[in-house]
Amino acid sequence: MTDKEIDLFLKNALDEDMPEGDITTDNIIDPNEISYAEFIAKENGVISGINYCKRTFDLIGGNVDFKIFKQDGEKVSKGDLIATIKGNTRTILKGERTSLNLLQYMSGIATTTNNYYHICVEKHNYLIQERLLQECVSLLKKLLKMVVE
Repeated sequence: MTDKEIDLFLKNALDEDMPEGDITTDNIIDPNEISYAEFIAKENGVISGINYCKRTFDLIGGNVDFKIFKQDGEKVSKGDLIATIKGNTRTILKGERTSLNLLQYMSGIATTTNNYYHICVEKHNYLIQERLLQECVSLLKKLLKMVVE
């Protein structure tokens, strides 16, 4: 997917989550308030979508410092620090649900794929990783099409 397609997908996801904006955050949270949060693995797995997670906050306002400690494809154990975010509280609150949903969904797929890969390797049946990658990209494009239409 191109950067433009990714941005469109993320903008649509944010619009679906906040069709009228985030009225509660905008009316309760001081516009100058700064917050800090950590993305911590809830269970063992494989990270996927961390850069899309970061991009979600860029599209909302970008006034945050998003530090990535675990890259896509890296294995994590329960309790591992994946990323941190510090910045405007409104931006963090507006993007957290969409970014976390995306990170959890994509990491779930990566973890499941990794588990099946290892099962197949143990049985001497090898998966062609490039084919899997092409199928995943194809699926994401189909999802993007559904969101856009």
